[in-house]
Amino acid sequence: MSLDEMIKEARSLELSDKNASEIEQSAKHNNSYNTYAIRQKRKPNHPQQRQSTNTYRQSQQKTRSCTNCGKEYPHLNGQCPAAGKTCNFCKKKNHFKLVCRSKRKQSKPVHTVGTDTCSDSEISGNERSSNEFAFGLAINSNKPDISCKRPTIKVKVEGHALKMLVDTGSSINVIDEKAYNAMKPKPKLNKTDTKVYAYGSTEAVKITGQFQAMIETQDKFTTAMIYVTKGNSGNLLSYSTSVSLQAVPEIYSMTSKSEICEKFPKVFTGIGKLKDTQIELFVDNTVQPVVQTHRRIPFHLRTQVEIELKRLEDMDIIEKVDGPTEWVSPIVVAPKLKSKNNEIRICVDMRLPNEAIKRTRHIIPTIDDLIVDLNGSKIFSKLDLNQGYHQLEILKKSRNITTFTIHVGLRRYKRLNFGLTCASEVFQNAIRTSLEGLEGVQNIIDDIIVYGNSQEQHDRRLAAALDVYRKKASH
Repeated sequence: MSLDEMIKEARSLELSDKNASEIEQSAKHNNSYNTYAIRQKRKPNHPQQRQSTNTYRQSQQKTRSCTNCGKEYPHLNGQCPAAGKTCNFCKKKNHFKLVCRSKRKQSKPVHTVGTDTCSDSEISGNERSSNEFAFGLAINSNKPDISCKRPTIKVKVEGHALKMLVDTGSSINVIDEKAYNAMKPKPKLNKTDTKVYAYGSTEAVKITGQFQAMIETQDKFTTAMIYVTKGNSGNLLSYSTSVSLQAVPEIYSMTSKSEICEKFPKVFTGIGKLKDTQIELFVDNTVQPVVQTHRRIPFHLRTQVEIELKRLEDMDIIEKVDGPTEWVSPIVVAPKLKSKNNEIRICVDMRLPNEAIKRTRHIIPTIDDLIVDLNGSKIFSKLDLNQGYHQLEILKKSRNITTFTIHVGLRRYKRLNFGLTCASEVFQNAIRTSLEGLEGVQNIIDDIIVYGNSQEQHDRRLAAALDVYRKKASH
């Protein structure tokens, strides 16, 4: 199968899946309405009416879907695309995975959180406390256009089916007396001194007792404490229990940015330089050195170029060149698009020097290479090195090939500059070497990702990575 055929096949499957979803959604929508009248089917008396009826039947037949491929039936070319093809699910022939009957039979029901429309009698006081909280708010309104949909879930408490409101603001599980009395056998209630308060209320909710119970769904189960309230106020499932049953995702408290910056202040200021690391550029001596012609800079940009040169010199990134040099390259001045102060970027044309520079072959990982290591992680942080190439120093004997000409004289780079053919591989290897031995830390060029299975593990790995960079980089 050619690439074009595969693309067409993929597009047709995507379109079929979309159409099937729309049909399913429309069917569910239509089923939610009552049937107001059923008309008896009558044969048309007039020829014109018969013709319109036949046209409608033909249009209905044309919109049917093929049970083997999921596309419109009958097929335009008379042949089904699934003919002779093997299903990726059941491995049988002449149909696609999209419409596989075996897949439908084996598919298990998916545990979902539904919605329940509130009424006046429900949840009038499920409540909060000084040490326990129970939030469940209901809206009483005479306006028909106001609706309140709440996430509910069907669970079993000690084998008894209950419908509970998923309340991420509640710290306890609550059921009312009606639900408790319906349980057979009833769990034994224990006395409790816990005071529970509703949201914004100073009056404690009346608690008749508590009991330890197993709460389960179709796929998960957990053991938790359940409080019984008087009356018929409804049932609440707390945040912690909802997370255990995977009804809601776990919410993590992130370490604040200011806290990290205060702990590692030097790491987040200026442009650092990696200690004890100098980059050597290997030059092929058989290539003839080239002194390129100076490219004149427009007069209205010269002031900005001089300011940028002064900034680079003060940051120890470039230096003046005195005496003869074999390599000289011109520059191109490009404005920074997102700059509000009309800042410019100096770009050295390194095309001819790159022909003489020997590349150092280091493997640069891809996203696919990192996915295996990231498997199972939940918390991530990304560190982006500020002007990363400029954080590596070039050996003095290798700097001449980076010399460039401007209207105020010659300059050359003391740090690794953008445009070198070997820069990305050399930089990748230097950063990877500096991060060796750290768990949960990977880099692609100047982007460093820190990951962990939990917030605590992630924070520990992030602190270790920043500490290594603080020790190995001078500022």
